[in-house]
Amino acid sequence: KKNVALYDFIKLGKLRALFVNISNKISKSEDVKPSEKTYLGYNDILIKLKKLAKNNNAEFYFIYLPYISRFSDVSYDKNYEIYHKVMGMVKDLDIKYIDLLNKMQTEHNDPLSLFQLRKHQHLNETGYKFVAETIITGIKQIEKKN
Repeated sequence: KKNVALYDFIKLGKLRALFVNISNKISKSEDVKPSEKTYLGYNDILIKLKKLAKNNNAEFYFIYLPYISRFSDVSYDKNYEIYHKVMGMVKDLDIKYIDLLNKMQTEHNDPLSLFQLRKHQHLNETGYKFVAETIITGIKQIEKKN
């Protein structure tokens, strides 16, 4: 049973990679969007992960960490379609979440400065610190409400 959950977690990672691949194509002005099947698969895995957490008496938090293209490429998902669809699933499933995109846009003057050399997908030291502090604060706020 636990292997099934691990497999689903790995599938979630693969789906995230698929979204990143699609995002890269979008940022290169290719007209590519995730299929409805991709979204359904993502939703199914979120349901399973929520159930797994509940069955193991664990808390499940969804962390939305934006890809660098969100800040470096104006054509990247310009209508926020992928973002709204994913976050809509999380909210519809009543999953606790921390939206780092929103935090980066509202609490940081220069989100690109959080990424290595302002052009690599990995965060730099300042970025990791910002993300860690935001997640800790977010979890404290969520737990305070409950």
